[in-house]
Parts: sequence; structure tokens; C-alpha cells
Amino acid sequence: MYSNPSQLDEQPITKYNVAEYRKHIALVSQEPTLYAGSIRFNVMLGATKPREEVTQEEIEAACRDANILEFIQSLPE
Repeated sequence: MYSNPSQLDEQPITKYNVAEYRKHIALVSQEPTLYAGSIRFNVMLGATKPREEVTQEEIEAACRDANILEFIQSLPE
């Protein structure tokens, strides 16, 4: 079947809101990558809203969902 590179799901890609579309896709790396900075900084790289709007509870929920919260809590300061 022929696929038109300027279309997605048979719709012109120019009709899509890129920011909204990106909320529905994700990359799941097989190798974890940590960047220089705190764990909070690294988790915030995946935030979909402005940093100042992300709560500590949301960060902990994201870590819990990724099954890393207990590991993080076991680390020294």
C-alpha cells in the first residue's frame, strides 16, 4: 500500500497541532540516561507542562509509575 509522507492516518500533517500530537507519543529507551543535574531535573525533562506548574506529588507519581520511586528514596541525599 502506498503511504503519502505528507499525511498521517490519511489526514494532511499540516492539520495536526504538533504540541497536542506529541502528548500522545513517547520514546521508551532500553537504556536509562541521566543528565547532569538532580533526579528532579531529569524527571522534569519529560514534563508536558511548564516546570513551575509541576508539583512534588506529580513528580513522585511519575517516579512511582516508572517503578523507580523506592530506589530514589533509598539513595543518600
